[in-house]
Amino acid sequence: MLTDILLIILSAVVVAYFYLKYNAGYFKRKDVPFIPSNVLVGNITDLAFSRTDPTEMVNKWYHHPAGKDLPFVGMRVFNKNAILVKDPELVKQVFIKDFNKFSNRYLKADLHNDPLAASNLFFTKNPQWKMIRTKLTPVFTSGKIKQMFHLIDEVGQKLSSYIDKTVEQGKKMEIKYVCGLYTTDVISSIAFGLEINSFKDPNNEFLLSGQSMFDFTISRAITFTAVFFIPKLVPLLRAKMIPSQVENFFRKVFTFAVEERKKSGAFRNDLIDILIAFQNASDKGDTDLEFTDEMLLGQATVFFVAGFETSSSAMAFTLYELALQPELQKRLRKEICDVYERENGKLTYEAINSMEYLSMVLNETLRMYPPLPFLDREVTLAPTETGYSLKPFGDFVMPQGMPVYVPAAGFHRDPKYFPNPLKFDPERFSPENKGNIVSGTYMPFGLGGRNCIGERMGLLQAKVGLFHFLKNHYVRPNAQTMIPMKLNKRALVIQADGGIYLDILKA
Repeated sequence: MLTDILLIILSAVVVAYFYLKYNAGYFKRKDVPFIPSNVLVGNITDLAFSRTDPTEMVNKWYHHPAGKDLPFVGMRVFNKNAILVKDPELVKQVFIKDFNKFSNRYLKADLHNDPLAASNLFFTKNPQWKMIRTKLTPVFTSGKIKQMFHLIDEVGQKLSSYIDKTVEQGKKMEIKYVCGLYTTDVISSIAFGLEINSFKDPNNEFLLSGQSMFDFTISRAITFTAVFFIPKLVPLLRAKMIPSQVENFFRKVFTFAVEERKKSGAFRNDLIDILIAFQNASDKGDTDLEFTDEMLLGQATVFFVAGFETSSSAMAFTLYELALQPELQKRLRKEICDVYERENGKLTYEAINSMEYLSMVLNETLRMYPPLPFLDREVTLAPTETGYSLKPFGDFVMPQGMPVYVPAAGFHRDPKYFPNPLKFDPERFSPENKGNIVSGTYMPFGLGGRNCIGERMGLLQAKVGLFHFLKNHYVRPNAQTMIPMKLNKRALVIQADGGIYLDILKA
């Protein structure tokens, strides 16, 4: 009996091996150049075993000799064959011109086990995605964001006061943590209509929830890897992008916020007001999309999660680079002080958006440290279509469901598009130079129809935070500052390995 069982197991292993081996030869049979890969995990071996950070992994793909000077190259993520796009014109064809065939991301969250992730704008597939996107787009118009500006600025002023006290007390603080206090309060106010004041209560559940989402323990790293690279296994692994304790907390808070808003009749022009309006329209049958409580909560949750992490990282990496180049920091601080004086000590929406050098600095930060080092899509064909041809870039025809990856970090650090790419140089984005940036090579917020809907909000949040941080203070390296920067090898959303430590001094 035992012998029979062992024989069955051995046979299954042999069959699986030869299947994987055959699958790994897909591009060779199709006569398509490909990056050689591990039979079991494909081209993400280094990431799977935490040998390298995701930005370095993507750069290895981008610069692999197998794809040199080619518009695309074959690759594998675990057992799934995929295409890596390396030509900016092909990038624009996939993400913009033929968006209708690439409107879905390859990644996946499990609707039954992880409903808040699966129902939000980032993860949903067409046609639900398009309906939600259409409804949410008005939330992020310039007019709406301008109306929310005072809420962001109020938190920025609290950040400045907090830094004052921190400096006076001689405390040593990790910079990303400080920026996270700020973004937590901003997003809590805008998305949930609640004043949290993380500067006085750093152990509040909003902050702890945001931190736990991006605490890349081994289990969280496995979850992110499954969601982004092995979506078919997500239900089997019961992988949850929104951990259960975070989900329960947001359910409680969202329910409370909505009920209180409905009772009071108050109008703050924040996300809660917009979502309530959507649900009311849905209840009346004025929309084709049913805005359930689950769907509304999903949008609010991803708005918080994305806003908390991306803006705080952008701020922290900006301060790090400025600390290493004091002349650049001096120039930015002069712009900040000039605007502050011109506006008589009151920051306005128009003033922050007029700050040319601040925009240049932040854009350069996002070039060097894009939140996600790659973008992903999958081919979605009409029933009558048999494949998607990559002509005129090549003869290969992509089958239904094949993933396509765009190495954002590779483009961002390619000297062909950004000379001396490892140098932090805001002048790349000056009014005189930004027109020289090749379209399709800069994508910190994605490209095309599925670009980040909250891009303007995220940039505004980071700008206001940096304004108030540097208004009366400056930063410089200390003995704990990591030079050169090293990124966390487990973090798919890029993070500094071990944090960013700088001295904060009164100006």
